[in-house]
Amino acid sequence: MMHGMRAGFSGWFIFALCASLLGCRSTPKTPSDGAEPPIAEAPPKGRKLTEVLTMTPGGRPIEVHRFIGANPRYRALIFFSIHGDERPAAELADAFGIWLEEHPESWAEREICFIPVMNPDGLASRTRVNGAGVDVNRNFPAENWQTQARGARYNPGPFASSEIETNALVRCIERLPPDWIVSIHAPLACVDWDGPGEALARAMSRANGLPARKVGYPTPGSFGSWAGVDRGIATVTLELDDRLEPEDLQRQLAGLEVAVTWDPQREAGARP
Repeated sequence: MMHGMRAGFSGWFIFALCASLLGCRSTPKTPSDGAEPPIAEAPPKGRKLTEVLTMTPGGRPIEVHRFIGANPRYRALIFFSIHGDERPAAELADAFGIWLEEHPESWAEREICFIPVMNPDGLASRTRVNGAGVDVNRNFPAENWQTQARGARYNPGPFASSEIETNALVRCIERLPPDWIVSIHAPLACVDWDGPGEALARAMSRANGLPARKVGYPTPGSFGSWAGVDRGIATVTLELDDRLEPEDLQRQLAGLEVAVTWDPQREAGARP
């Protein structure tokens, strides 16, 4: 009997010695053992997905960059350059893409669908219209679409949704329905809105210094008419000045930060 006990003790002693020498962690310590609590891993900062919505007749891609936070509660769509001759919008798009990459905390609870160029053929030729000579921002299937136009710059196309660019944006919104939308234009220097977008427009106005106001003229077949008025999506049109000076850039990025971090529930709770 004693011999068996000695053998058992010897085996236990050898196991304990090996565990000590090798740093064995067969029994992890808990805070009750006096050890420090384990350090929690940092939550993921999110991810970026890039998709090609379509190819234009000029062979150029229209891309959407999806910045998807770790815990998205809302989805926003922000797009630029539906008119190719509005250079400040293109310049702000470049800066905004960098800003999104550098500030993942801003979209931790969001999915931001960022389209830097909605009319790449027009941007390449520096024209308002697309490669077919159609004003994409008069080609949406809004209830107020019409064939008449003030001139060639506002050509609505042969029928509503006749253009590849229009259909790409419509399909994107149907597949990835946003809670709010911001489109960037120039050069009217204001923050306009359609549908239930006034509160967001005024918040962006306070951040970027541009007045919140309606442009004051009819826009048949416009994106705002289709998305904001007909579909009831909060839609803001940010109209930049005719030039984007370096000192303006940070103010406009501050306005777009409001658009990224906007919380409709918080805004509703703040109303009297």
